[in-house]
Amino acid sequence: MPRARKSIDQRIAALKESEKQTQARLAALVAKQKTQERKLDTRRKIVVGSLVLTHAALHPAFADALRDILKAAVIRNTDKALLADWLGEAPAVVPELPKAEG
Repeated sequence: MPRARKSIDQRIAALKESEKQTQARLAALVAKQKTQERKLDTRRKIVVGSLVLTHAALHPAFADALRDILKAAVIRNTDKALLADWLGEAPAVVPELPKAEG
């Protein structure tokens, strides 16, 4: 039995629907890629920070230099409170850690 041909309007509608689905899949993949990149960046920062702190614990001169850098660079009060032990200051308020979403 021969297949009925779709009209031009039907073919346009089908292509538009296909395009919409493709755009949704593309948006989902881009969002997934951004999430993966953020996770890698966060992990990288954790590893580097851990290595810096370990090096500072082993080398007092480096620890002093790090302390000077932090005192000059840390501006936000929440960050200062979090790093109070490194800055040689008593924390005014203990910072509240952000709650994990999900």
